[in-house]
Amino acid sequence: MRKFSQIDTFGEYETIAGGIDQGNIVGYYSDMGPHGFMYDGVTWAGFDVPGAIYTYASDIDGDNIVGSYFDGSGWHGFVYTIPEPGTVLLVGLGGLGALRRRRLVKG
Repeated sequence: MRKFSQIDTFGEYETIAGGIDQGNIVGYYSDMGPHGFMYDGVTWAGFDVPGAIYTYASDIDGDNIVGSYFDGSGWHGFVYTIPEPGTVLLVGLGGLGALRRRRLVKG
């Protein structure tokens, strides 16, 4: 039997999952513009590439998040290497500039 789990970031308009690795899910959500997110099953971390208007996280492989962003001059790709596995949510995705974090209470 297959099990589906719904994931919604911060209760925003839309949540699009892009990739999963080692229990970490990445993708993007919209609240007037797309922002990247990472979810470890308990805690959400939203982020934007510095200077970006739109940020899309599309996949994760180990310590690397890949995606694309728009900064007014055009679309660009990015690769972000997480400093230490498991600490990404504590440091707010470092150089990507965290938007917000939320710990979910499971009932």
